[in-house]
Amino acid sequence: RMNYLEDESRGVIINSGIMHKMKDAFFILAQTDEGDIFKITILYEGDVVQEVKIKYFDTVPPAVSLCILKSGYLYVVAEFGNSMLFQIESLGDDDEEQQEVTSTSLMQEEKEFVY
Repeated sequence: RMNYLEDESRGVIINSGIMHKMKDAFFILAQTDEGDIFKITILYEGDVVQEVKIKYFDTVPPAVSLCILKSGYLYVVAEFGNSMLFQIESLGDDDEEQQEVTSTSLMQEEKEFVY
């Protein structure tokens, strides 16, 4: 996206999100105020977090609320305008082209990881 953050000091604001639990795993979808949705996966063993992965998922109109239905749909309650229903074709786990940021890669690069 061109001129994504014209004022770089502004940062990114998460305005809505949803946690979805499956049989053996869970993930979080977090949406920015620009409408971008990121999938956050937390890998853990017992009570200890091993790794946090963040991957771009999609862009939809900014939402007040998100809802994932078991039938594979994402319901977006839009902040402005009509609410929308999207069919989720893939969770993006097998998409190697999409860049993924992980907590371990940030630690290897010795960058600050704030959560």
